[in-house]
Amino acid sequence: QGLHFRTVARFRPEVLSQRLRFATQRAMYGAARHPEVVGRVPKSQVAAAVAFGSVAVAAADWPSPSLSAAGSLRKTVCQNSFVSSGLAACFSSLAVQPIDLIHARVQVDRNGGGAIRVASRLFAAEGTRGFYSGVTAALTRQASYGTTRLGLYRYACDRGQEKYGGHLPFVVKALFSIVAGAGGVMVGNPFDVALVRMQTDTLRPVAERRNYSGVVDAVSSVTRKEGVVALWRGCTVNIARASAMNLGMMAAYDQIKETLEETRLGKCKRTTILASFMAAVSCSFTTMPFDCVKTRLQTMTVDPVTKQAQYDGVLDAFCKIAKEPAGIPGFWRGYGAFATRCGPHAVITILAMEAIRGMA
Repeated sequence: QGLHFRTVARFRPEVLSQRLRFATQRAMYGAARHPEVVGRVPKSQVAAAVAFGSVAVAAADWPSPSLSAAGSLRKTVCQNSFVSSGLAACFSSLAVQPIDLIHARVQVDRNGGGAIRVASRLFAAEGTRGFYSGVTAALTRQASYGTTRLGLYRYACDRGQEKYGGHLPFVVKALFSIVAGAGGVMVGNPFDVALVRMQTDTLRPVAERRNYSGVVDAVSSVTRKEGVVALWRGCTVNIARASAMNLGMMAAYDQIKETLEETRLGKCKRTTILASFMAAVSCSFTTMPFDCVKTRLQTMTVDPVTKQAQYDGVLDAFCKIAKEPAGIPGFWRGYGAFATRCGPHAVITILAMEAIRGMA
């Protein structure tokens, strides 16, 4: 009992006095109703009870320097832009992994299947576990790419607001978001390549499947067979995609939220959710063409005879995709799945990030 009270004193000191008062009243009530039992209690047990009680009472007044240190550490960790951004990105990625997987497969499925048809085929072939194919690569990607992309932007905005005070102009936010998006791609592109290949591997003929056992095996296999440069394949279009996504998601979200807070809505969770959905719609539309080209570049194959790649680069990929039967609208193939993914992803990321920062 004394050890229990000591633990309560260290981690929840506000409830200690209530616990002690309740325990004391319970002991006094028991002694009043059963005095004959008190007389039969061995002296050793009485001494032990007194000792435990003394420890518990002393625990209430025992200073705990580690308590303030732990609070300071929690505040430092939660307010860190990169920690809150990384945790929020990983959590949201785990939540939308099935939608992200369907979106990636719709883009590389040349049979013209929609999101529902692709999902039904996936469930029939691989079951529920198939929707989380490549989840390790997704989390590793967010731990690198997401942490850098979101953390750099939030860090730059926080420092800018501290230096100049008040809200930053949208032009400054746009610049921060573009630079942060490019930085995130340079760090996380190898894991992005691994993620896309693991998600789409079962769509290939059985003889051509890579059958990666995990993200480490995928990265090492690409490095061994295609060279280190292959890990940054599609990096150019990925930078454009990440910059467009950051611009539409984070910069637009901050600007929309600041505008809504000046209306009758004010500062509340409804404002945050509404702003995140509006930002998700804008970034979905602007990001889709770059996302489509990125996926095609990262999943393209090299002819074993001619050693010729399917696409010569970003511009060649744009031109060839535009000449396909679907035409220009083909860049927005799978937009429904992508928008469905972006909406919840943006909301979960933003709310999780602000919840973590609010724990400080």
